[in-house]
Amino acid sequence: MPELPDLEVIKDFLGKAIRGVLIQEVEITEHLVLRCSADDLIDGLEGKAFSGVRRRGKFLIFDLAEDAHLVFHLMIAGRLQYCSGGEKPLAGICLRLKLFPDHELRYYDRKRMGRVYWVGETDFSSIPQFAELGPEATDPAVDLETFCKRIRRHPGLSAVMPVSDKRWFDSEKED
Repeated sequence: MPELPDLEVIKDFLGKAIRGVLIQEVEITEHLVLRCSADDLIDGLEGKAFSGVRRRGKFLIFDLAEDAHLVFHLMIAGRLQYCSGGEKPLAGICLRLKLFPDHELRYYDRKRMGRVYWVGETDFSSIPQFAELGPEATDPAVDLETFCKRIRRHPGLSAVMPVSDKRWFDSEKED
């Protein structure tokens, strides 16, 4: 399962590789992962260019020039591949975006548990629990006090890591 460091690397790499790149064709080979209609996804993507890639929680958000978004939640087995168009697809391909001039962005998911969303404009309400996401782990505004306050809501985590003991968070102290 991709974790935050994995998603950050994917976001950074793809953000540079596909910014401004035109999507020529969309090929859907596994409809089960779609959380939108195939027609909406194809109509929304073909002929559009990527303007960037960002991450929100475990979601990768591919922004398009016309203020629309392709969103992936990779779940357990989801993987993205950026490759030349002539490269043979691996097993488990669900979605293939043919990019100009001759590259592809492919989504693989052998377990078919991941999710692909099409979001028009800035309305992410079609994505379950997206609006309830907490602060980003990489947000510098999340200080020790904020972290301790949020973790108290999760009794299992509080028992494992006693947040009242600030020594857990003091990187300069040694045992």
